[in-house]
Amino acid sequence: MIINILGTNREKGFTLAELLVATAIISLLLTVSIPLFNRSLKEWQLETAAWQLATNIRLVQQMAVSGEDRHRTILFDPVNNLYRIRKDAVIISENKLPAGVTFASIAFANNRLAFTLTGAPTASGDIVLQNCYGSKYYIRVLPVTGRVKAGKTI
Repeated sequence: MIINILGTNREKGFTLAELLVATAIISLLLTVSIPLFNRSLKEWQLETAAWQLATNIRLVQQMAVSGEDRHRTILFDPVNNLYRIRKDAVIISENKLPAGVTFASIAFANNRLAFTLTGAPTASGDIVLQNCYGSKYYIRVLPVTGRVKAGKTI
């Protein structure tokens, strides 16, 4: 027990009320920050999936231009949220979208994209990916040039 100058007894430490207030403040901050963190994580997953898809489209296009293989195609499977890179009739790569990311739309006939030896796509159009919060990311394959663009808006 410590006696201060005024002669009253004072114990060192926190009172129960102070601990309850601190706990309430921390709980409130966590309640607000966890959903924001989850949303940011889903946005990052959407963007990463879109850029990976755009990279794979460019890869197939480059293989067609280099003459390495003109029978490579990308097959989109919106039901299972995946896409396959195919050489002739053989699947050489299968890429699944992250959990919570889906194909919102695919503007290619039969969900199929291929390139000619000049790098031009057999069809042009957009692929739209969407996450569980409704955010969308667009991948556009332009006609004639085959340029592949990706972004939140195109």
